[in-house]
Amino acid sequence: MITAVHVTHEAVRKIGGIGAVLEGLITTPAYQKEIQRTILVGPLFDHPGRVLSSLGPNGRILYSSLDNTDHGNWHSRLDPVCRKFGAGIVYGTRPLRNQWSGQSAEVEVLLVDVANMYRGPVDEFKGRLHEKFELHSDRYEYIWDYEQYVRLALPAFEAIGRLFDLGRENRAVVIAHEYVGVPTALRALLAENPVISTVFYAHEVATVRRIVEEHPAHDTMFYNAMPRARQAGLFLQDVFGSQEDFFKHGIVCVAHHCDSVFAVGALVREELQFLSECFNRREIDLVPNGVPALPLPQEERERSRALLTDYAEALLGWRPSWVFSRVARLVMSKAFWRDIHVLRHLDRKLAEKREPAVFFLLGTEGAQRTPEEVRRMEAGYGWPWNHRVGYPDLTGPEIGLDRFLQDFNRWSRAVKIVFVNQFGWERSRCGERMSSVMTFADLRKGSDVEFGQSIYEPFGISQFEPLTFGAICVPTNICGCVPFAAQQSGGTLPDNVVVADYISPARGVRTLDSITGFTQEENDRILEAVSREVSRRILSFLNGPSQEKEKLARDGFRLGSRMGWDVVVGDFFLPAVRRSLQRAQERRRTTAHTR
Repeated sequence: MITAVHVTHEAVRKIGGIGAVLEGLITTPAYQKEIQRTILVGPLFDHPGRVLSSLGPNGRILYSSLDNTDHGNWHSRLDPVCRKFGAGIVYGTRPLRNQWSGQSAEVEVLLVDVANMYRGPVDEFKGRLHEKFELHSDRYEYIWDYEQYVRLALPAFEAIGRLFDLGRENRAVVIAHEYVGVPTALRALLAENPVISTVFYAHEVATVRRIVEEHPAHDTMFYNAMPRARQAGLFLQDVFGSQEDFFKHGIVCVAHHCDSVFAVGALVREELQFLSECFNRREIDLVPNGVPALPLPQEERERSRALLTDYAEALLGWRPSWVFSRVARLVMSKAFWRDIHVLRHLDRKLAEKREPAVFFLLGTEGAQRTPEEVRRMEAGYGWPWNHRVGYPDLTGPEIGLDRFLQDFNRWSRAVKIVFVNQFGWERSRCGERMSSVMTFADLRKGSDVEFGQSIYEPFGISQFEPLTFGAICVPTNICGCVPFAAQQSGGTLPDNVVVADYISPARGVRTLDSITGFTQEENDRILEAVSREVSRRILSFLNGPSQEKEKLARDGFRLGSRMGWDVVVGDFFLPAVRRSLQRAQERRRTTAHTR
C-alpha cells in the first residue's frame, strides 16, 4: 500500500493554484487505484477558537487536542506528539471534488498549531538542518513564513508515523508542494527509512519569480538571459548576484536533497537547473498540471454565453457582442497591463464595427465577501461595476488595479472591464443581477476569449480552462501550458491558442550584459508591437465564420483530452512517484553500504 503525504499551505482552502492541482490529481481513478491513502498536511491557520470549521465545508474532525475532541481513540497516538513538541493537532477527513469531471475523493487532513511549540526541539532540528543540508535558519527564522514551516516538520512527521504503520508492504511518499513542505521532507530524509521517499514538487521557482517581477523588462529579459548564461556555463547567482537574503531561495536551494524533484513545466525544470549546480546534476521529472476536457454541445455553450451577456446587460445597460474573461490572482506576475494594451487595440476596431464587448476580470487578494455584504455593495453603489475603497470592497492591491482599469473604462468606446473582486461566480457571491442558475463553469464555457499574458507562469491552468469549449486562449510563450500543449498535439497548436511572444523580439541582442540591461523604454516598444499583433489575431477569429468556431471547439476538446488530469496522472505523476520510491530504497541502501 502506498500512502501519499502532501505537505502544503492549501491543505484545506484554495489560496493559489496548488489547491486546484490537489483536486485534479487526487480525484482521478488512476491515482486512487495506486495511492490507497492520502494525507494533506499543513499549519493550522484558523484561530484555535474556530476549530470546528478548521477542516472546511463538510470536513469531519476525528481528533483535536485544542478542544479535547476524539472520535476513535486517536488521543493514544497523537497526544504524545502534542506533549513532546508543545503543538496543537487537528486531525480528520474532508472531501475533494473536481468541479469539471465530477470525480471526488475523501482525504485525511492533519493540521498543526505551531504557534507555541517548545524552543528546544526546534533549535535542535535547525542545527541538524544546517549540519546535514546547509540550511541556514539563523538568516530567516525572524520571518514567520519560514519559521512556521520549519516548526511544522517536527510534529507533522512524528504524527504521520503514528497514523499508520510503515513496512515492506506499506510505503509512503512525502510530497513537498513548494518551499512550504521542504522542511518536512528534510525531516523525513533524516529518518533514513527506506520505505519513505521524498519529493520536491516545484510549482514555480520563487527566486526566478522575484527576479522577473522586479526587472523592468521582466520575462523579456530573463528568458533571453537564462539560455545565454547557461551556454556560458553560468548559474543564476553569477548573473543576478547572491539571493541568500530571500528565505524561499534558501529553502528551495536545499530541496535537491529529496529523492525526486517534480517540475510542472519545462521552463521550471530549466529554471531549477539554472538555480544551482546541485539541481543541474539532478534528474528532474516533468509532472505538468491538467486542464478540463469536456465535450460541450453548441447549444450548451450558447446557454452559458447568454447567461454572461444577460449579466453584462444588467450591469452596464447594454448587451455585448463579445465576452472576454480573465481569472487570476492579483499579483505582479499576471501582468494585467498586457491584457489592457491588447484591449486598447481591440477597442478601436470593435468600435468601428459597432460590436461592444465586456471583459470580466475575476480575482481578489482579500477575504470572501459574504452574501449580505455583496447585497449592500450592489444596492448601495452598483458593485461590481462601481467600486469604493475599503473593506468589504477594495483592499490592498485591488485599489491600484481598479484605478488602472477605470482609466481604461473612461476613454474606451467598445470594451468595458468589470472587475469582480470576489471568490465565486454565482448569485450569492456576485449579487442579485446575476442569474440564479449561473456557475463558475458558465464563465469558462461562455467566454469568447480568455486572456492570460503573464510575465511568470509556471503552468497556467486558468489560461487553458476554456480551451475545450472553443474559446480563444491567449497565454504567453513562457506559460508552462504552452509547451505541454505543443508536446501533446504533436508540435502544432490549435488555431484558438494565440501565443503572445514577448521573448523573440529581443533575441538579436548580442551580449548577456545588454540583455540584463534592458530598459523600460525598450520593453514598452516590444509591448506595443506584440499587443498589436495579438489583437489582430484575436480579431481574425472573432470575425471568422460560425463553422470555424465549431471547429475550434472540436480542436480544443481534442487537445484538452490529451492534457486532462487522467492523462497527467497516468503518464506523468504515477510513473514519477514509482521512480521516487525506487530511488529512496537505492539511496538508503547506498548510505548503509558506505557506513
